[in-house]
Amino acid sequence: MINRIKATGCVVSIKRRNESSGSITIAEKLNSRIIRKGEAENTVRDEYITFQFNAQYTDSMDVINKLKNGSRVEIEAESGSYIKKNPDGSTKECTNFYIHKIKLEETEFSKTFGMKGGHYNQDSIAFCVEGIMASVTAFRDRVYVRLNASEKNGRTNILNFATTRRTAELVKKIPIGNRVYVDAMIRTRDIATADKNSKRDYNVLIIEDIVNADEKQKPNNTAMPNEETKKESVEYEAEITIAHMEDKKEEPVTPTAPVAAEPENTENKE
Repeated sequence: MINRIKATGCVVSIKRRNESSGSITIAEKLNSRIIRKGEAENTVRDEYITFQFNAQYTDSMDVINKLKNGSRVEIEAESGSYIKKNPDGSTKECTNFYIHKIKLEETEFSKTFGMKGGHYNQDSIAFCVEGIMASVTAFRDRVYVRLNASEKNGRTNILNFATTRRTAELVKKIPIGNRVYVDAMIRTRDIATADKNSKRDYNVLIIEDIVNADEKQKPNNTAMPNEETKKESVEYEAEITIAHMEDKKEEPVTPTAPVAAEPENTENKE
């Protein structure tokens, strides 16, 4: 099954667990629209996405060793899920993004003339994944999708998505158990904690488009959203509040996969 992430952005953090593994966070400056006092405004916002790397599954470790904050990179990765066990004995499903390939971004000027200069392309992030619709849950006025994606070593990669107003209607028309193609956004959210502080969640997935593959449709056959549906999508995304996201995370989760170690142990990933 397809499970592919491509991202271009600026490195803002490099954390190493040891010589061969760690994580890289990149910043994405993305054009967006927000609703302020009932009116839509164009703005640029920063999204932060954290990727895991390990010498066992990441090519170009020599590139990672040369990275520093401010480096422009192009990344190819895939998503992977694991079950996190909390100190109180409860469990939570989490998602990591694992780097396969990484390289320093070059400008067209540099490629053409072989010297530094020119301008970089805009930041971008694309996440395309194929999977089986496992469940659709309506929570208050939200719709959440659970997807069984690629499988490795007999273990299913489980991904959880929120939807926009437009894609929520598409999701409701797809029977459980059907194979689907998903185009998703990866977003950053600050989640409220019990002590009224906040923690940053780098891996919030939101469905931007979805196609029922079992109806033998092709992804490019879906109707592109017009300006009105784009506006609804933006408004709906803006309405996904910290409180609602936290309420969902507080729901008990029944483990559906073997309990795995924290992300710090991803060097054991095969």
